[in-house]
Amino acid sequence: MAQATDIDQTATYSFAEASSEEDGQAFLPIAILKDIAKGAGTVRIVTINDSVTLTHTVAGHPMELLSEGFDAKEWPVQGSEIPVSEAKGFLKAYRRMAVFASVDETRRVISGVCVDTQGSGDRNATLVATDGRRLCCCNSMKLPLSDGASVIIPRSKFLLWGGLPEEAELGIETLKGLTRICIKAGGWTHRIKAVDGVYPNWRQVIPNSEDAVHRIVFTDPEVEAMGKLLPSFPGGEEITLECAEKTVSLYGFDKGAKALTIPLTAGSSYEGKGCRVTLNRHYLLDALNAGFRRFAFSEQGSPLFSDDGNGARHVLMPMRVNPDVGADSKNSQPVNPETGHESTTTTTTEEKSMKQEKEVPQVGTTTPVNQEVPQTALERAQASYEKMKACLRDVQASLADMATELRDAIREDKQRKSDTEGIRAILAKIQTMKV
Repeated sequence: MAQATDIDQTATYSFAEASSEEDGQAFLPIAILKDIAKGAGTVRIVTINDSVTLTHTVAGHPMELLSEGFDAKEWPVQGSEIPVSEAKGFLKAYRRMAVFASVDETRRVISGVCVDTQGSGDRNATLVATDGRRLCCCNSMKLPLSDGASVIIPRSKFLLWGGLPEEAELGIETLKGLTRICIKAGGWTHRIKAVDGVYPNWRQVIPNSEDAVHRIVFTDPEVEAMGKLLPSFPGGEEITLECAEKTVSLYGFDKGAKALTIPLTAGSSYEGKGCRVTLNRHYLLDALNAGFRRFAFSEQGSPLFSDDGNGARHVLMPMRVNPDVGADSKNSQPVNPETGHESTTTTTTEEKSMKQEKEVPQVGTTTPVNQEVPQTALERAQASYEKMKACLRDVQASLADMATELRDAIREDKQRKSDTEGIRAILAKIQTMKV
């Protein structure tokens, strides 16, 4: 069995084909194991006192690596085992939702995927993710959780890793106010701390599709074509959909260049009286790649709502067209979350992206205004705690690196002394020789 941890999360792998002559533990730097894992064949690990020797085969030749060992008492205590039950479809839904979670580490509550179990029957669990500009939820599975409970699972690179089997078992345990999640998939067991906090009331931002007067439908071939076209389409972060007479066209404009309009003629359609809506092109592509094809909205500035027909829904806020810019340019600016009006200052792509992340969908009003959700004192304290923990983790990593360098320096010094003594012995022998 192999195990790795960064305190907040722990990954364990049980080998299907492995043997041990004696019970014991070997502590190895992850960098060494990464290099060995790239190859194939048998790896032999031998511990002698405080040293660990690894032997593996490279191009038919045995290679040995020596590593300094660590005291087993330094390994963090992992706690008790968490009981798990079958959670069919969980990993697939988690990966689908994680794309839409916030990447702002200071907004920890919405930087993960919320598992809401206020449902019932065969679909008791809803997975939700939002970054303030868009929201996605999926209610298509039954999970082994108590009704009415909710837990926020952090976005984990390990859980997004494609090497995990799709089907998994899930378990959640709360002890002394600390909630831990356990996911078992194949030979892997992953335990991670839940995000502490109260998830926003996401249900209130889901629009009523019956109020929609504009409906857009994209076909699979044109979604594939848009995936190749939109990244290099003129217009910066935004893309404008021009809808009229049952047709949809893509419109983009760069300052100092001609505008570009491309009609979608491979089956995409529009129903309504005609409109123009400007969206963040990356957000639109994320929604399309997640399987959403039908979008509906009530007004040009209202949020777009989509339902995939299989229990998943998506809400996307549009970008507003700046009225101070000429109609031919159709340049768009995000809404200022403090004033509720379009920003008239020039912003970089990074600044625009940061503003968009901090904007919150306001649904159910005729003139949507994006406002930042104020953080509570508890959330601010949680953010400060996370920053301090990250700093401590960096300090621990630096100390570990320093300890490794010191051990290498001591080993090199010993080697130099040994070589020096050997040379002196040889010189002594030469001096005693008679010619």
